[in-house]
Amino acid sequence: MGRKIEEPNPEKNAWEHRSLTIQSPAFSSEASPELIDLLLTALENPVKYVEDNMEQKETDRIICSTNILHQADQTLRRIVSQTMKEAKEKHWMQLATHLWVTIRSIKNRGLE
Repeated sequence: MGRKIEEPNPEKNAWEHRSLTIQSPAFSSEASPELIDLLLTALENPVKYVEDNMEQKETDRIICSTNILHQADQTLRRIVSQTMKEAKEKHWMQLATHLWVTIRSIKNRGLE
């Protein structure tokens, strides 16, 4: 399993710069200094809550609602969604019809 999991790479991925890799094959019940340091750093630097700027959100919504590309994107998404829904329903109707015909055929053969 160890070969399948990629080790943290803080140079490549900024979110991994506070990662810790434990090299010991048999994990000891005694905490390592690196683990304690990592936990203390996490306690000292909690994730900060980002407040929603409702005014900015409303401004962004207005910009999006008047943007022609955004409107085209929304329209295309609705068309694709509706087309997929109709295709799925048609597929199930065709399948149900085929099943019904098959069952009727089997019943008719049994009555002959």
